Amino acid sequence: MATISTAADGKTWLTCIKRSDRLEVGECCPRQVYVELQIPKLSRSVRKVTIYTLSHDQGWSDNQDRYGGTYENSYTFFDLAVITPMCHERIWSFTFQKNMHASSVPHRHENVWDTESSDEAGSAWLQSVQGGDTVQVFPMAMLQLWTNYVYEVEIVVEGDFEIPETSLASEAAYGSMIEKPSFYRPLQESRRQTRLLSLHAGTFEEPIICSIMTVSLDDAGHDKYDALSYCWGDTHVDKIIQLQSTTHIPGNETPTYEIPITLNLYEALRHLRPENGLPRMLWVDAVCIDQENFGERSQQVALMPIIYAEAARVVVWLGVNTGSPVRRECFSALQAIQERLQIRQGTSVTYASQELEQQEADVINAAIPNMVDYTIQWNLCDFDWFKRTWVLQEISNARTATFRCGFDEVAWPVVSSVIRLLQAEKLGSALVQAASQPANVLRSAIVPSIWFSILRLGSDNQVPRVEASSDGILEILIKAHSLKATDLRDKLFALLQFGKETRDVAKLPAIISVDYSKPTIDVFTDFVRWWICTHRSLRILSAVHTLKGRGWQKMGYVEPPGLGALEYPSWCFWPVGDDRIANATLGLAMEAPYRAGGSTVPDIELINSPRVAINPRILQVGGYRLCSIAHIAPLPFWALPDEPNELKDAFMRVFDPASYRRFVMPDQNGQDMAKLNEGIQEFLARHYTYHTRGFKGRIPYVPCLSPCYFATNDPNDERHGLCPHNARAGDIIVMLCGGPVLYLLREANSEGEDEKGSMETAMKDRRFNFVGECFLQGYMNGKMLIDVEEKGLEREIFNLM
Repeated sequence: MATISTAADGKTWLTCIKRSDRLEVGECCPRQVYVELQIPKLSRSVRKVTIYTLSHDQGWSDNQDRYGGTYENSYTFFDLAVITPMCHERIWSFTFQKNMHASSVPHRHENVWDTESSDEAGSAWLQSVQGGDTVQVFPMAMLQLWTNYVYEVEIVVEGDFEIPETSLASEAAYGSMIEKPSFYRPLQESRRQTRLLSLHAGTFEEPIICSIMTVSLDDAGHDKYDALSYCWGDTHVDKIIQLQSTTHIPGNETPTYEIPITLNLYEALRHLRPENGLPRMLWVDAVCIDQENFGERSQQVALMPIIYAEAARVVVWLGVNTGSPVRRECFSALQAIQERLQIRQGTSVTYASQELEQQEADVINAAIPNMVDYTIQWNLCDFDWFKRTWVLQEISNARTATFRCGFDEVAWPVVSSVIRLLQAEKLGSALVQAASQPANVLRSAIVPSIWFSILRLGSDNQVPRVEASSDGILEILIKAHSLKATDLRDKLFALLQFGKETRDVAKLPAIISVDYSKPTIDVFTDFVRWWICTHRSLRILSAVHTLKGRGWQKMGYVEPPGLGALEYPSWCFWPVGDDRIANATLGLAMEAPYRAGGSTVPDIELINSPRVAINPRILQVGGYRLCSIAHIAPLPFWALPDEPNELKDAFMRVFDPASYRRFVMPDQNGQDMAKLNEGIQEFLARHYTYHTRGFKGRIPYVPCLSPCYFATNDPNDERHGLCPHNARAGDIIVMLCGGPVLYLLREANSEGEDEKGSMETAMKDRRFNFVGECFLQGYMNGKMLIDVEEKGLEREIFNLM
């Protein structure tokens, strides 16, 4: 349990947590948090972090005569990560402590990062930490037979409190701070009107002066403009621009208004404005849209594909490069590639597409000889733009695009080609080779994996183009877990155009159309209802296992909140999770091998029943109750028979005991899976070997995996199956009509819930929280329907909360 203390003046705080459980970690163990500590939400800054570790390695190695007693060539260590409340890495995780090489004696180490220390570079990451973030420590091991024996880890963090006087807490809040007596005039939706920002000329240090004009995108002769694609950045108001009114009264001075904008946008405008001559016309969402007007915001967001398509070009602002040698180095490599490609393209020789692709690879490899090192350097650049949700829509609709970092500039084809080649290099790594790479390289790429599902990448695409993907909107949203958004509603609204069934955004029903007047919860509960009705399936319910804290395998130290304490209904898809565990489910994939519900379909009238209109956060579904869980234990994997076993196959699917997913990308297209699968059994045996030599000795299960093996409560017909880590004894096993797998429900606790009316009161006795999927031996391919007929089981209506 974490403790927190506050200074007498209330300005500073100290919080700490200690865990003292013995743990052994090998190369194939899941990357699990050993201990974590949340920064106080009202923190202004973090001044000091201290981490104490007590641990040792396996006590021997082939090179212990040479390196024993030192920290050289040590392959057991600890990683540190800082995670945002939205499940994204605030900083790129890094190794902060190695164990002493080939020593079986526990050693205590102290690591301190202090903003007042002389090691400014080593402590620079502290400046990025924000209130509500979580500091996590991961015990790690790399290479065969190296084992990290952990006894204790303690985290101590110190910082300062401050409630900002002025904060852009969200993009929506930003609009409320803009003084807008005259320049935000109503836009005519029927004429597809929008506003443009006229950026007046000036020197780099002069104040930024601009004005706003209204144009109709239906007018073929409208002013030419560039559309800016950027990240809002720190939402504290740091900079002011001057906005001149376009309304001038003779004899009076032109009214000028001071407009607060984020620092990142201010730097973009400073670098993009002309030094002299005519103003530069830009479309910039933060100023061109009245962010406080939800109706206009919804209308303009729906228009954004056209706004970016109509722009002469899209200018991508990655940030400044002053004070960042790593950014300058990475961008210099891109510029060198651009120069060499331009020289080759300038010749009169005609090449076949394969020859051009090889030439491109040669040029890139000459500028970037080590792809792994460049990936590490690129991630250290902290280019948040590539992780922003809206950029996929902005870049995919562009006629052409250019990337700016400070005053340096490269064109889209160069960035596209480097991204594609780096991905190909990573996909080409064999399983064993990948095991020797740093874990953060294996888990990261130069861009999130969703890019490869949506955009065509490579030199043959001189302008951004959308990939002809067969992914539905659900698959797109799951992959988008890796993307960031200030407003969670954007995680749906910005991606609708990429789903195969939602591409024609203008024709979508109102229930999932862009509407910023709807609360976030209603946006996603409506989406789930629409998806179920459109696809006649409950497959979407399996997506809860991609959400924060709800995977099959427990990945954190702290127990996740109870199902009744979630910020969203327990059955609802929520845009905060991890796309890398999407494959670790039973029924989420369209090609999943299970048909527990046979040919049944959801009752659409029940899904949309007016009985629950009084509380749309209830989902009514029909199905059959089978039994409940009596007790849960670790799966005795090594005691199971060697012959084919569907329970064993399901275990391998969701828990990945060979840990092969550490070494492959979430989207497996293009990977040599046959070659990877050859190594699974070897890694599985190696994984077991670590634990049989460790604290627990010879046991029939893998102790680093969550207990998941349950027995049912019927003593005359005891059955066995698998359940996720948050299942409990007493959970009910049900077959829901339209569901490909079986599910677990838990009686909901109505304590503290408001009365919503007589209808909901009548349903209170039959309310359930949705736990998730489950596997029951012999019941995953329609046997439940046979039981329904033979035993006369009655169909029930389950009200999911």
